Amino acid sequence: MPTSMPIAAPVQLCVLFVATPASRGAPLQLPLSARAVFLNIGSHTSPVLPPNNTVVAIAYEPIVHASIAPSAGLYVVPVAVSVRSGFAMMGVHGRYGSKASSSLSTPNERMRLNVGRDDPSTIVPVASMSSVLASIPASVDLWFLKTDMQGEDARAVKSSGTLIRRAHYIMAEVTLRGVASYDGAQNDYCNNWLPHMLAQGFVPDGIDHHPFRGAKGANRFCANESSIVLSHRGIYETNAYWIRNTTHMPIPDTEHWIYRRRKQSSTPRHKGSREG
Repeated sequence: MPTSMPIAAPVQLCVLFVATPASRGAPLQLPLSARAVFLNIGSHTSPVLPPNNTVVAIAYEPIVHASIAPSAGLYVVPVAVSVRSGFAMMGVHGRYGSKASSSLSTPNERMRLNVGRDDPSTIVPVASMSSVLASIPASVDLWFLKTDMQGEDARAVKSSGTLIRRAHYIMAEVTLRGVASYDGAQNDYCNNWLPHMLAQGFVPDGIDHHPFRGAKGANRFCANESSIVLSHRGIYETNAYWIRNTTHMPIPDTEHWIYRRRKQSSTPRHKGSREG
């Protein structure tokens, strides 16, 4: 039976605590005060931070982890996340040197026009989504999961099977209208995300600038997607939101959910907006 993995002081964790076979599936030894986790997959330099000392935030960021500012209750893991654990070549991309579009997938021609010059690719350690989710102790709620994986999101989530139900609230980067940003990516909201998440017992809670709720609202959006979604520089990317149907947790105290709830209450219906 796996023993608990110790967690280091805030800001840095051991690189390979979920990437090595010996530790795979071992729960983290979180601070005794921790009752919930905010999990950031692909945080770049701005992970979602914990609202109080009963919540810890864990940020997986393989490229710009050294640029993440220290913060109370934040642990940074310089590891990529995907379907399988191991090592992989990651392309480093991003406008103005931001490296924000770095990915395990290759950007297609449409995306290359937007990400600017490429930096040299680099080899990164990779943890499977299953091992990442399994590392959260069963006694601790995975309150909020945010993924920004540049085309890898849906594939990684699907690979975790029912473990994804550990998450109460999910915010994930998706593409729209079947237009991928990376070669071979299957990250489309209507085609890849919606059927899987409904099967896993999650309630759709809209996407950025498109407030809708539930399966009927999501299906209505997908039926009219081509007429209400505009691209941003030819890219059809946005964030989608999901709520576990059995959650006992309140809406996460993050700017994403608070802002959206305010917009939803003040916007009776959507007529179309720009995605980016």
